Amino acid sequence: ALAGLVHQKIHSCSSASSAVRPMQVHTAGHHAHRPGQLHKGRQWHVHHPVGQMAAGPTRTCIRSQVAHVDDPVNAMPTRERISEPADDSDLEFHVSPEVQERNQALVQKLRGQLILAPLTRGGNLPFRRWCSEFGAKVTFGEMSYARTLLAGDGVERSHLLKAANEECFGFQIATKIISEGIEAAKLAAASGASFIDINAGCPIFEASRRGLGATLLRKPRSLARLVAGIAAESPIPVTVKVRIGEAERKINIDRVAGLIAQTGAAAITIHGRTAEQRYRRPADWSRISGTVSSQPGLF
Repeated sequence: ALAGLVHQKIHSCSSASSAVRPMQVHTAGHHAHRPGQLHKGRQWHVHHPVGQMAAGPTRTCIRSQVAHVDDPVNAMPTRERISEPADDSDLEFHVSPEVQERNQALVQKLRGQLILAPLTRGGNLPFRRWCSEFGAKVTFGEMSYARTLLAGDGVERSHLLKAANEECFGFQIATKIISEGIEAAKLAAASGASFIDINAGCPIFEASRRGLGATLLRKPRSLARLVAGIAAESPIPVTVKVRIGEAERKINIDRVAGLIAQTGAAAITIHGRTAEQRYRRPADWSRISGTVSSQPGLF
């Protein structure tokens, strides 16, 4: 029986050799939910007045988060999850001639063109059709969560639709799982997309709480492995959207861009703000140009 206000969390950490993330155990009173009712993405609470005992049985929900074997963010040893090595000289990526050839073809389409960026709730098909009529040669659709997309969600699937006058359409996804990215790329290719864009710059809570978007910038090595894994198996070219860092004290765009350039990505888009700044400050164009000039031949 439980007395008082109960909000119990039990965390158990796995060994460094396993790929199991901390387990969370939440207890809930029998009155909190109907039997068999699932409670997705929320914590369970029990509220009992102080001094009173909980009547009836309690139900325990055990939620175990197990990392996928192709999840470069969470399948790494525990110590590396906490802090990645600063030296990246040990990382090597093999990019096939086929990937290099298709990347060059995409770069020729992108270079010097007017490009419509992804716009949440704004970059829908009718808007992109108009922008294409007014001269946008390259367009991006709204960001889609790869996992929800693959589950068949109607809203996410609608982002795959391409207007007839979109000459070069990029389908943007948020993912941290290689296999998810590959399957999303296949769907995009089948829908007529010219390339797929991995979002590593979105600052919103809905993305960050899932370890997506700008959160990926915390671990540049893991992000590089993610991009390399998707680019190697994607039927269309892969590009990456990033910010200059997670926060002002954590600006790491030079390192991130240098690693992504080795992975088989065709191009990188740099948003000149940190995730913490969101859209509150002017973009730091000098930081972007500094990254370009510091790595000749990269752009």
